[in-house]
Amino acid sequence: MLSIKFNGKWLEAQVPGFQVISVSGRELMSYDVNEKKIPGIDGASYTGSEIGSRDIEVTYRLCAPMLEARQIRMNKLNSLLKAREAQLIFADELDKYFIASSAEADGSKIVFHCSDPFKYSTTE
Repeated sequence: MLSIKFNGKWLEAQVPGFQVISVSGRELMSYDVNEKKIPGIDGASYTGSEIGSRDIEVTYRLCAPMLEARQIRMNKLNSLLKAREAQLIFADELDKYFIASSAEADGSKIVFHCSDPFKYSTTE
Protein backbone atom coordinates (compact mmCIF):
# COMPACT_ATOMS: atom_id res chain seq x y z
CA MET A 1 0.00 0.00 0.00
CA LEU A 2 1.30 3.46 -0.89
CA SER A 3 1.06 6.15 1.77
CA ILE A 4 0.76 9.88 1.10
CA LYS A 5 2.00 12.77 3.22
CA PHE A 6 0.38 16.11 2.39
CA ASN A 7 1.17 19.32 4.22
CA GLY A 8 3.12 17.39 6.86
CA LYS A 9 0.41 14.82 7.64
CA TRP A 10 0.14 11.19 6.56
CA LEU A 11 -3.41 10.89 5.20
CA GLU A 12 -3.71 7.23 6.23
CA ALA A 13 -2.84 8.09 9.85
CA GLN A 14 -5.23 11.05 9.99
CA VAL A 15 -8.21 9.43 8.26
CA PRO A 16 -9.05 5.88 9.41
CA GLY A 17 -9.96 3.62 6.50
CA PHE A 18 -8.16 5.76 3.87
CA GLN A 19 -6.31 3.50 1.40
CA VAL A 20 -4.49 4.50 -1.78
CA ILE A 21 -5.33 2.24 -4.71
CA SER A 22 -3.24 3.85 -7.45
CA VAL A 23 -1.25 6.97 -8.34
CA SER A 24 -0.54 8.44 -11.78
CA GLY A 25 1.23 11.58 -12.95
CA ARG A 26 4.48 11.10 -11.02
CA GLU A 27 6.20 9.70 -14.09
CA LEU A 28 7.90 11.63 -16.87
CA MET A 29 7.23 15.33 -17.32
CA SER A 30 5.50 16.54 -20.46
CA TYR A 31 6.64 19.44 -22.62
CA ASP A 32 4.47 22.13 -24.16
CA VAL A 33 5.86 22.64 -27.66
CA ASN A 34 5.55 26.08 -29.24
CA GLU A 35 5.52 26.48 -32.98
CA LYS A 36 4.57 29.03 -35.59
CA LYS A 37 2.61 28.25 -38.71
CA ILE A 38 4.14 29.76 -41.81
CA PRO A 39 1.60 30.43 -44.58
CA GLY A 40 2.21 28.42 -47.74
CA ILE A 41 4.63 25.98 -46.08
CA ASP A 42 3.72 22.52 -44.85
CA GLY A 43 4.04 21.90 -41.14
CA ALA A 44 5.22 24.56 -38.74
CA SER A 45 8.41 26.12 -37.42
CA TYR A 46 9.56 25.07 -33.95
CA THR A 47 9.93 28.13 -31.70
CA GLY A 48 10.66 26.48 -28.36
CA SER A 49 9.21 24.41 -25.56
CA GLU A 50 8.72 24.44 -21.82
CA ILE A 51 7.72 21.92 -19.22
CA GLY A 52 4.06 22.32 -18.36
CA SER A 53 2.44 21.92 -14.97
CA ARG A 54 1.55 18.42 -13.80
CA ASP A 55 -1.44 16.74 -12.20
CA ILE A 56 -0.95 13.79 -9.88
CA GLU A 57 -4.07 11.67 -9.65
CA VAL A 58 -4.65 9.50 -6.59
CA THR A 59 -7.38 6.88 -6.66
CA TYR A 60 -8.37 5.83 -3.17
CA ARG A 61 -10.86 3.90 -1.09
CA LEU A 62 -12.39 5.17 2.15
CA CYS A 63 -13.72 2.35 4.33
CA ALA A 64 -16.03 2.97 7.27
CA PRO A 65 -18.40 0.76 9.26
CA MET A 66 -21.43 3.02 8.76
CA LEU A 67 -22.50 5.78 6.39
CA GLU A 68 -22.31 8.38 9.16
CA ALA A 69 -18.74 7.37 10.04
CA ARG A 70 -17.78 7.55 6.36
CA GLN A 71 -19.09 11.11 6.14
CA ILE A 72 -17.11 12.12 9.23
CA ARG A 73 -13.97 10.61 7.68
CA MET A 74 -14.69 12.32 4.36
CA ASN A 75 -15.02 15.66 6.16
CA LYS A 76 -11.66 15.06 7.88
CA LEU A 77 -10.03 14.24 4.53
CA ASN A 78 -11.55 17.35 2.98
CA SER A 79 -10.13 19.54 5.75
CA LEU A 80 -6.65 18.02 5.24
CA LEU A 81 -6.76 18.78 1.53
CA LYS A 82 -7.42 22.53 1.96
CA ALA A 83 -3.70 23.41 2.06
CA ARG A 84 -2.29 25.20 -0.98
CA GLU A 85 1.22 24.87 -2.38
CA ALA A 86 2.09 22.25 0.24
CA GLN A 87 4.62 19.43 0.21
CA LEU A 88 3.33 16.17 -1.26
CA ILE A 89 5.44 13.14 -0.35
CA PHE A 90 4.95 9.49 -1.26
CA ALA A 91 6.15 6.72 1.08
CA ASP A 92 8.02 4.92 -1.70
CA GLU A 93 10.18 8.03 -2.27
CA LEU A 94 10.57 9.70 1.14
CA ASP A 95 13.55 11.80 0.04
CA LYS A 96 11.55 13.66 -2.64
CA TYR A 97 8.54 15.99 -2.67
CA PHE A 98 6.29 17.90 -5.01
CA ILE A 99 4.70 21.29 -4.32
CA ALA A 100 0.99 20.68 -4.78
CA SER A 101 -2.55 21.88 -4.19
CA SER A 102 -5.62 19.69 -4.16
CA ALA A 103 -7.42 20.73 -7.33
CA GLU A 104 -10.20 18.18 -7.48
CA ALA A 105 -11.53 15.57 -5.11
CA ASP A 106 -14.50 13.26 -4.98
CA GLY A 107 -15.43 10.01 -3.26
CA SER A 108 -12.71 7.99 -4.97
CA LYS A 109 -10.15 10.34 -6.52
CA ILE A 110 -7.94 13.28 -5.55
CA VAL A 111 -6.11 15.36 -8.16
CA PHE A 112 -3.09 17.25 -6.85
CA HIS A 113 -2.10 20.09 -9.19
CA CYS A 114 1.58 21.00 -9.32
CA SER A 115 2.05 24.39 -11.00
CA ASP A 116 5.76 23.73 -10.50
CA PRO A 117 6.22 20.35 -12.21
CA PHE A 118 9.55 19.47 -10.62
CA LYS A 119 10.30 17.02 -7.85
CA TYR A 120 12.57 18.30 -5.08
CA SER A 121 14.87 16.67 -2.55
CA THR A 122 13.92 16.74 1.13
CA THR A 123 17.63 17.00 1.98
CA GLU A 124 20.32 19.30 0.62
